[in-house]
Parts: sequence; C-alpha cells; structure tokens
Amino acid sequence: EAIVIDNILDWIDDTLLSLLLVHNPEGIVDVGWVEDFFVKSLAAIQARSSDKISSGQVINFLKSRTLGIARKVGIDRTKWDSIVQSGIPLSSDLQLEEKIDELIEAVERYLLFDDGIDEKIDLLKSIEKIIKGIPVLNEKGNYLNYPKINKIRKKWLKGTSIVDIFKLEDGEKVITENYSFSLPWVLNGIAKKMKQREFDTQAEIVEELSLLVEAGLPSLMKVKIYQCGIRSRSAANELGDYMDGSFLESPLSAYKRELIKNIKFYLLFVGETTAEWLEMLQRFATRNTGNVKSVGPFIYGDTHKITTTLIVRKVNGKLYLISPDLSYVDEARGDIDFSEIADLPGITFEYDTFSGQWDMVNSNPYITVEERE
Repeated sequence: EAIVIDNILDWIDDTLLSLLLVHNPEGIVDVGWVEDFFVKSLAAIQARSSDKISSGQVINFLKSRTLGIARKVGIDRTKWDSIVQSGIPLSSDLQLEEKIDELIEAVERYLLFDDGIDEKIDLLKSIEKIIKGIPVLNEKGNYLNYPKINKIRKKWLKGTSIVDIFKLEDGEKVITENYSFSLPWVLNGIAKKMKQREFDTQAEIVEELSLLVEAGLPSLMKVKIYQCGIRSRSAANELGDYMDGSFLESPLSAYKRELIKNIKFYLLFVGETTAEWLEMLQRFATRNTGNVKSVGPFIYGDTHKITTTLIVRKVNGKLYLISPDLSYVDEARGDIDFSEIADLPGITFEYDTFSGQWDMVNSNPYITVEERE
C-alpha cells in the first residue's frame, strides 16, 4: 500500500512542479497561488463534505508538498524545466538528472564504433545498467534481475519472432512491462534532457533507440515498414532487408506505395508468412484505388466567405458540398457532375483567391485524377 501511495504522490509532485514553474518563473519560491488554483479542485470540493478532512487541510497539504518539491529539486529553473519537459515522474527524473553525464558518456563511447545493431544492443545494455534503479522502471523490483535478460534484449532488437522470445524465461514479462512500454518512455525523456543540454547528436541516437526498443526492430526503416501496415515484426524485419535504403527518410505513405507497387519483386524473396502480410496490405490498400475524371474549376457564389475547403458527400442518394467542420452544407446543383468523386477520401475542392474559383485537389496516393477530354 505504501508503494501505491508513493507512486500516486510521484505523479502529483510532477504536476505540482509544472505549476510551480508557471507561477514562479524566477525569484523567490512563493506558494501563494496554490490556494487560488486548487480551491475549486475536486479534492477540495469533496473535502468540504467530509468529516475526516477539511478543504483547508487539502490546501495546506498541497502547499507543504510544493515547498518540499522546491527544496528537493533546488531553485534552478533550468533544472525545473528539464524535469517538466521529460514527462517522467519526479522521483525517477531526479535520479536521471544525477546520471545524465554518465548516460552522455555511454552514447559518446558508442559513437566511436560502427553504427550496427550489435553496437546498439551494447548501448542499450549500458544505458539499462546506468538507469536500473529508477522507480518508474522498478515498480515490481525486478528490473534487469532476469536470468535471460541479455538473450531477450538481443532477440527483441533483432526482430526475432515474439513467439520465440516468449518461450524464454520471463520473456513475456520483460517485453510487455519494460521493452514495449516503460523503457521507451524513459529513453525518450533522456533524449529530451540531452537535447536541452545541446547534446543534439547524442539525443538523436537515444531517440532512435527509443523507437527501436518500442517496436523491437533493428532499424528505423524496418520500424516504418511495420508502421505502414505490415503489423508483424518478423515480416517487417524480413522486408527491410530488401528495401532500398533511400527510403529511410520517406513518409509512411511512400513505404506503403513501394510495397504495393513492387509486391511481385518482394514476393520473390520473402517467406510464406511475410508474403501473406504483403498480400493483405495490398488487398486493404487497393479497395479504394482507381482513376477518376477531374472536376472543375468552378465558381460557387460567396461560399468562400464561409469556408475555403469543400468535400463531396452522398446522403440518401443526393450529393452535397460540405465544409470539413460541417459549418456549410449545400446540395450540389447545376451542370457539374460530382458523383464519381463522392465520399472518396483525400479529394477536396480548395478556393483559389487569385482566380476566384474552386480547384479540385487530390491528396489520396491511391487515386489518379485524369483530365477530361
């Protein structure tokens, strides 16, 4: 029960520090704002109808807690901001603050070697060793005290099938409680701290590591393949071995288009399970593909005074031109045929202030707009 209470207070402390920074950006720490801020809070309102605690006691508790936080953290506003920006509970964050120089050194050692997955696994192992004791990772007191942790870490980051990892002792526990949940969160907080100290290169490495740990894949390209619709780590891992490295900086839509457009090429090399994921991606993506004829441009009265974007929707057999926020709805009339593009995602009409006309815009990568003859 004491651990549960400490965890709750940890989150309260994090919020109080954020408010402390807002109300005390500089100068002497003052908690006069606490009563005005919390007097209408749910806790204070509930206390008014309680015979065990008063509203005043709630406010005094929050004031004392806030002053205690200031004493614990110090008066350096830069440090306050660093803790608030990390998004990590206060007690864990304070320990990270003490270890940040050691963490930066670990990343700098990594920079001396090749940038391969084995080196990333070693870096992760080093970071985990440094941050092992922080409360947010240690709620159940077992973090890293698993006999197969090194094997689990290696298999997870190399994209090994989750079924194989779960066969290892404590494999499921490590993945579900740490690697796919709390650890990426902490790594992201560490990266923010490094960036705040202007260690941008080191921060980028830890940010990347956070993504790899969360997804359980050895490269950002393979993470993006997973995110674009190949929702199998082992399949995304296999496909990444055959995709051109130039795609790395491309958006997810480009990955998806590449896999669908060149599916025959990938099917030549991948196994049966990965082939099934590719074919599933193609089936779902091509349900709404096709060609449509262009519409417009056209003039539509003073509609642009209400909205500069129109979408075509079909309701009860009738076509309507509507604004995205539904502030404008009008039945489509006249000689223009909107039926072919009704309800197609990504097809809109945008008002051109220069020409005074509405132009058709296509942001759907699976729809090709053909010019009318």
